[in-house]
Amino acid sequence: MKTKRAIVRTITAIVILTGISAAVLAAYPWDKRIDNAGARFQVLSDFDAEAVFDKETGLVWEKAPSTEVLSWAFVDNECLAKFTGKRLGWRGPTIEEILSLMDPLNNLTGKLPTGHPFDVGRASGTFWSSTTDNVQPANNNFAFVANFEPGGSFFSDQKIPGLHRVWCVRGGVGYDGNNVQ
Repeated sequence: MKTKRAIVRTITAIVILTGISAAVLAAYPWDKRIDNAGARFQVLSDFDAEAVFDKETGLVWEKAPSTEVLSWAFVDNECLAKFTGKRLGWRGPTIEEILSLMDPLNNLTGKLPTGHPFDVGRASGTFWSSTTDNVQPANNNFAFVANFEPGGSFFSDQKIPGLHRVWCVRGGVGYDGNNVQ
């Protein structure tokens, strides 16, 4: 019983501190797994079919991520400037969010679930996350990257220009306390 109360207090604190509504937390608790990509992902017609809603996480992703490689420092600016689906409000994903797209049982296609609706040509490669790797040297010159190439993975890399692309997202919390340049 004490554990259940502690969990409720923790969730309440998160709701108060981040402004996340309890309804959003209840609707997308991240504890459900939807194995069928057709049931999990929905291309959004209200976004001119340029965005995909992930029913497992409650996040909305660009259907066709950027093909431009850039420095980690420009991830937030690139996403904020997006007008995908005639909507503003995009941001760079945390490493947890972008890894949620990966299917660990599907190594042959870079770990995107079989039957996903994303632009396959653009949804392969390496993508910055907004998450700084605080285990690397204290100068914060490293951030996590998701690798959607066959045999996909994630790794930490230097925040230097022209290395990786960005796959913008909407919704969720998006806060990363380690996001320091």
